[in-house]
Amino acid sequence: MRATIQNNGIIKTDAFPVAVMVLWLGMAGIFIRIWGLWNYAFNPDEVMLSCVAAADSFSALWEGIKIQTNAPLMYGILHLLIMFSKNELFLRCISLIPGAGLIFIFYFLGKRVSGTVSGVTMAFLCAFGYGAVQISQVVRVYSMLLLFLSGALYFFAACLEKPAKKYLYGYSFCMLLSIATHYPAVIPFAAIGSVWLLRLVLQKKPAAEYRGIIMVHLPPLMLFGILYFFLISYHLGGGGVYGTIKETYLAPLFPQTFSGFMNNTRDFFGYLFLPPYATLSAILSLLGIIALWNTSRRALAATIVLTFAITIVFTIFKLFPFGGSRHSIYLFPMVCLLVGASAQYGFDAVQQQAERFLPQLTSGRARAGIGWALVLMVMLSAGAVTFKMRQCDFLRRYKGPGEFSVTRADYDRIMGYLVNKREPRSVVLTNLQTYHYFIFFNSDDDRNKKTYLALGFFKFAWEGLDSYLVFVWKFDNTRIINAALRALKEHADLARLSTIYLVNIGWGTSIVETYPCYKSIINKQLLSESGYVCALSPQAVLREIDAGRFRNTAAATPLPDNAFKADLSVEQPRDPFRADSTGTLHVQVKNSSSFLWPAESPADGSYVICLAYHVLDAKGNRIAVDCSRTPLPFDLGAGMQIEMQVPVTLPAQPGKYWVEFDMVQEKVAWFAAKGSQPKRIAIVVK
Repeated sequence: MRATIQNNGIIKTDAFPVAVMVLWLGMAGIFIRIWGLWNYAFNPDEVMLSCVAAADSFSALWEGIKIQTNAPLMYGILHLLIMFSKNELFLRCISLIPGAGLIFIFYFLGKRVSGTVSGVTMAFLCAFGYGAVQISQVVRVYSMLLLFLSGALYFFAACLEKPAKKYLYGYSFCMLLSIATHYPAVIPFAAIGSVWLLRLVLQKKPAAEYRGIIMVHLPPLMLFGILYFFLISYHLGGGGVYGTIKETYLAPLFPQTFSGFMNNTRDFFGYLFLPPYATLSAILSLLGIIALWNTSRRALAATIVLTFAITIVFTIFKLFPFGGSRHSIYLFPMVCLLVGASAQYGFDAVQQQAERFLPQLTSGRARAGIGWALVLMVMLSAGAVTFKMRQCDFLRRYKGPGEFSVTRADYDRIMGYLVNKREPRSVVLTNLQTYHYFIFFNSDDDRNKKTYLALGFFKFAWEGLDSYLVFVWKFDNTRIINAALRALKEHADLARLSTIYLVNIGWGTSIVETYPCYKSIINKQLLSESGYVCALSPQAVLREIDAGRFRNTAAATPLPDNAFKADLSVEQPRDPFRADSTGTLHVQVKNSSSFLWPAESPADGSYVICLAYHVLDAKGNRIAVDCSRTPLPFDLGAGMQIEMQVPVTLPAQPGKYWVEFDMVQEKVAWFAAKGSQPKRIAIVVK
C-alpha cells in the first residue's frame, strides 16, 4: 500500500511541476508574511522579551529568563540580534525566517509520510494558515519551535522506515532544539518516545535497538531535566509570571467540562485555519488518522493521538493550556500532517477509480496534462488567497483588544511628541509595560537604572525628563491611577510643574478619558493621543488630591473568609546578608480570591491589609514574630498582582535562617489562619 501511495500520484510522475507549485506557495506565503510589516505593531510582550534579551551581563540575562515562560534558546539568539540592531523589523527575523522556511519543511514532511499531494497540501496550509502567518510576524518563539518540531517529525518518520544513524541523530538534534526553544515541546517528545518504545516491544526487537532509541532520547531528556530543575519548577512553585497569566488571560484555555473542551477544540482549529474552516479541518484531521492507520503509518497515527491525549491531561490539571491561541501552536505540524494524509488518501482513491473507468488517462501525455492542470489550479488558488488576505489585512493591523495594540506609527507619534514638544518642568508618569519601551529604545548607558522611592514607585531618567514608574503592568483601573497620582504628589513638587504626561503604551489605554472623575485634571490644550498619552495639569491634580479625591474607592471592612487567599513569591537573594542589619526582599503579592482587598483604612489603622514576616531558625523555630508590616499601596482587585519591597531586620548571629512571609488584615486575622499558604525563603547571615 505504501508503494501505491508513493508511486501512483499523477503529479509525482514529473518533479518539475511539483517544484513550481511548492516555490509558488513559498513565495506567496513569504509575501503574506512581509506585506505591511513596516506598519506592524510592536506590542508590550515583544518589548518585554527584547528587554530581557538586551541584558548587559549573563547573570542579568539569566535572571530575566528565569521569570519568563520561554526556554533560553530564543533569548540567546535575540541577544545576538540586538547586538547588531534594535530595529523591530530586523528583530522579527527571529520568527520570519523560520516561518518562511517552515513552508518548505512542511512539503518534505508531508511527502515523506504520505506522498506528494500530502506535501503540497501541508505547504498550502502553512503558507496561508492564520496561526502560522501570525506567529511568523512577531518577536516570539513559536516559529522556531514549529521548525524544529517539524524536523523532528520528519526524522522520526524516516526512522520508522529505516533507522539509519543520520535519521536518529537528526531526530535527537531537532528535538533537543525544540525543548531548548519552548517547554511544551516535551509533550510531542513524550508521545514520540512512548510510541517508539512500544513499537519495539510489539515487534520484539533486539536489545541493541532499545539502547539506540534510549540514547537518541537521552540528550533532549537531560536538557529538559536541567530546564525543569532551574526554570520550570520555579514557575510551578508559584514564581515567575506563569502563575499570574494562567489565572488571568489564559484562564479560558483551561476548560474543565466536555462542552468547554469542544468549544476550545473549535477555537483551536479556527485559530490555525480561520473560524469558517474549523469544522472542515477538524473532520479532515479525523479522516487523516484513519488514512495513516490504513496506510501502515500506525505509529505516526498513534503518536498524534497520544500527543492530543497528553495535551488534554495537561489542560485538565492546569499545567498547560489548550485552545484557540498561539500556546497550542505546537500541535500545528501534526494537524497539517493529518489533513495532508486525508487529502493524499482521497486523491489516490479518486485516481484509481478514474484510471479504472478511463484507462486513456494512464498515457504519459495525459498524465503530464493533468499534472500541469493541477499546478495551474494550485497557483490560481494561492494567488486568490494571497490577494484576499492582503486586502483584508486582518492578520496585522486590526484594532481593539488583541495581540497587536501599538503600531510603529503610533509609537513614533507618541515618542516624537514627548521628545520634541515637551514643555520645561514636565514629568512622565508611566507603568511597567510602557517602561519597557522607554528603556529598550533609550541609548543611554544608565537606561536600566531606576531609583526606588516608595512601595511600587520608582524614578528613572528618560530623554532628559524626570520620569516615574508605577510597578504595575498597565493602568487599567482607577485604583492604580489614584495611587500613582498620590505617590507623585509625595515625590514631586506639583506646584512647580507645567505638565504631567500619563503615558500608557500597550493594553488598557484610554482609561483616564473613560472615567468622568479625571476630566477635571486633563489639560485639553495638550495632547491626548489615542489614549496612549494624556497631558494632565499638575495644579489640578494637586487641588483634587488636597480636596480628598483620587483615593482608593473601597471602604475597609473585615474580609470574608473566602477573601483570605494570597499567592506569594519571593526573589531569592544572591548574596548573604550582614548580621544585625536591614536587608530588602522583593515579594510578589497576588490576590487569588474573587474579592477586592482595600488599601484604605480608618484613622485607627483597623482592617488595613499588610504584608508581614516572621524569622525562623534553621530548624524552623520562630525567633522573631510579627515583624515589619508593609501595607498595600492601593486596592488590589481579584487576580491582581503587585511587587512589594519589604525591609527585613536580620538576626545579630550569623547562620542560616528562614523568612516566612504572610498577609494579615489588622484586627481580623493572618491569612495563614484562614488557609492561605505563607511563603518561606532561606537566607544566609554572615
